[in-house]
Amino acid sequence: MNKPGVAKYLAALSAILFLSSSCATSIKTTVRKDSELARIRSFSAVEVDGLRDSSIISKALVSSLKEKGFAVKKAAVGDEDALDLLGLKMGVDALIYGYVTRADEHTWVTDGKERIRTRETPRGTKETIRYDPPEVIRNKTIYVRLKALDGLNDYVVWDSEGHVSGDSGADAIYMIESLVAKMVQELPSPPAEPAGGDEPTGADAVAVGGHAPDFTTLSVSGQQISLSDYKGAKVVVLNFWGIRCLPCLQEMPKLEHIYQRYKGQGMEMLGVNVDGVDGSIIKKNLRKQIGGVDLNVTYPLLLDENFEIIDAYYLTVAPLTLVIDKDGIIQYMHTDYQPGDEIELEEVVKRVLEQG
Repeated sequence: MNKPGVAKYLAALSAILFLSSSCATSIKTTVRKDSELARIRSFSAVEVDGLRDSSIISKALVSSLKEKGFAVKKAAVGDEDALDLLGLKMGVDALIYGYVTRADEHTWVTDGKERIRTRETPRGTKETIRYDPPEVIRNKTIYVRLKALDGLNDYVVWDSEGHVSGDSGADAIYMIESLVAKMVQELPSPPAEPAGGDEPTGADAVAVGGHAPDFTTLSVSGQQISLSDYKGAKVVVLNFWGIRCLPCLQEMPKLEHIYQRYKGQGMEMLGVNVDGVDGSIIKKNLRKQIGGVDLNVTYPLLLDENFEIIDAYYLTVAPLTLVIDKDGIIQYMHTDYQPGDEIELEEVVKRVLEQG
């Protein structure tokens, strides 16, 4: 048996189970114009002020559309009327936005059950009667509508409604994000880009041997950090991670070990969160994900609330780990995490440090 292959399969399966939770979803697409959708390569995910939870949905749209291979820009407008001609202004093939249409909570009481257990004893057959009392069940259902408008003439090319149900204690933001991700899967994949020149651009430019795009952002603790702060001074390990990404959370303690070993030898480590949320949400969810205990990492965890760093690095999957030398050149890139990957990463860090 191919043990590495089995390990990779099991890790992937664990990640799927970790992300799926116990929420049930249902999706109905009422308008689907496939001929128009088939030509779309780029979207503007729009936050519409006044529409319920539009901000949460627009952020979920950005990450889900990117994962499906679309180019995505972000925009915000005051109302739906302001969507007119926005596609032309943004230079995209289509606009997409969404909102929560309603949220319901349900409570019901189960019937009590009488269970009879029969077993043979030396004195004959004996019956034991057990009574399970009625149980109060509470859950909630959130309904979401997504609409895509043609970027040239603003007519509707896609209109989809879905709902997700979970227990009353489930995180509403996570429920919405999970539903939006499934709804986006209803869209056809973008067509292939036409052949271009030999000069690397876009995602091809963010590769080993290329320059690491600079950025400036805040850490969870409020410190302003720029990648260029370390140019000429330190080797940087840059890791992209997500709150609900099981491989990410498995990798982070291993990264902390490397950080503790080499931080005094000219290495810095930065962890960019890919969820587009603020520091308080990151702290809250990290505690929740690992059983109420803070994740014990001391290297800076960075915010990317507007997905600007993700855009710059053309991120499509997490975790992604890069090693950047003192000249700002990417020396190593690795996606996903399997136990043992940290060994290769540490070898690369040592080599780049030795090269100066």
